[in-house]
Amino acid sequence: MHILYNTDKLPEAISSNLQGYSWSFSHFFLWRAFRLQLDCGEGAAIRLDDHVFRAEVLAISHGHSDHCRGLIGLLDARAGLKGDNDKPLTILYPKQSFSMEERIREAQSFADRRGMASVAFRALDDGESFGLRNGRVLTAKAVEHQPGQQCLAFRVGRMRRRLKHEYAILDAAEIARLIRQEPRGTWEEEVFECELAYSGDTLRPEPDFFAGAHVLIHEASFVLPDDADPAKGLHADLQSVVTAARDAGVRNLVLFHMSRRYEDDSALDDVRSVIQQSGFGGPVVLIRGSYNLPTD
Repeated sequence: MHILYNTDKLPEAISSNLQGYSWSFSHFFLWRAFRLQLDCGEGAAIRLDDHVFRAEVLAISHGHSDHCRGLIGLLDARAGLKGDNDKPLTILYPKQSFSMEERIREAQSFADRRGMASVAFRALDDGESFGLRNGRVLTAKAVEHQPGQQCLAFRVGRMRRRLKHEYAILDAAEIARLIRQEPRGTWEEEVFECELAYSGDTLRPEPDFFAGAHVLIHEASFVLPDDADPAKGLHADLQSVVTAARDAGVRNLVLFHMSRRYEDDSALDDVRSVIQQSGFGGPVVLIRGSYNLPTD
């Protein structure tokens, strides 16, 4: 974990919720509050340790092995370790991805052999949603990454009611009068509150999808657009990501999947410079290697 910008310690939303790993050939994240795991790279079960049972939903962004090779290991751990072995787990995956089909068939076969009736599989298409706990909803968004196959980004949030913009600028006395005298629909509106967004791997971030996100976890393989190597697939660059996060009003930005060419201190100085020049005002951290939640 590297703290890159605009903070000297991890924001509470991240420090109390995030566990994960991003390095070389494996990427995955567990978001504690929503009991949600995002992707499942190799070794996920080992690194999650006693948190292996925490997730109720596993959302896989795409069929590249560094994001889904750990699926059988995760199921094996949940079936064999001492714990709540019958705890339900729903595995979400891209509907239009033949590279995921074989992985899912293998996982379904494994779950059947081990009698894991509480494990369910559901394909998600662009724009489809799945309900999480406490009224939260996960929504999928198709993104560009793996040519010819569907890859998904995810966001999680819930509907909230708030004052309409034209009324929010009033003082407290005027707002109190409105509440007493006017119908609720006059001064209040329902809006989606994006609490968490995750890019998977994607070439072009779409700010509308994660507008106002409390936390955005986004791939940033390269620092500048010209650094990208098209031969290695469609990946995002840091400059585009932080600009999109700024425009979308993101509060906290977590970066991952950064190329190993940026390992040394001077490269990280370049990363910080790009972030500062973007005008993004929130904390920025980089997951490189493992980051673990405090022990319960």
